[in-house]
Amino acid sequence: MRKILLASAILGVAAFAPAIAFAWTAESTVTGPQGQTVTRSGSASCEGGNCTRTGTVTGPQGQTVTRSGSASCAGGDCTRTGTVTGPQGQSVTRSGSASCEGGNCTRTGTVTGPQGNSATRSRNVTRNAPGQWSVQSTATGPRGGTVTRSGSVSGTRPRRAW
Repeated sequence: MRKILLASAILGVAAFAPAIAFAWTAESTVTGPQGQTVTRSGSASCEGGNCTRTGTVTGPQGQTVTRSGSASCAGGDCTRTGTVTGPQGQSVTRSGSASCEGGNCTRTGTVTGPQGNSATRSRNVTRNAPGQWSVQSTATGPRGGTVTRSGSVSGTRPRRAW
């Protein structure tokens, strides 16, 4: 949940306040009941509609996972990329885009695993009338299998467009 809120905050600042610049860093260490520690550190910055972030987590046996990513927004269109690298050096990459115009929001994304296999996902949310939306989502796996879901929502806004 915290990741979603942070990503939403970063994208919100990038999309709606391009003149604002900010940066942060954070570090924490947690020690468990047997004295083993997990250390986390991260940083992020935004300026002119572009945001970047990096982070590491080091576990009790010294294995480290790193994460980096960026997001850019301009004129209602946003793009993002990110990479997570595990302790053995294998990486998973993500990329995606989102745009909204005239009551229609579209989001697409791709995840590529360490062996190069990719999966894609898209979602379209359309405002049909006040308090009424239609939603369609499609996911395609690395072997080409596709799942499509569609439906409508009335009374409240769909969860999120990004």
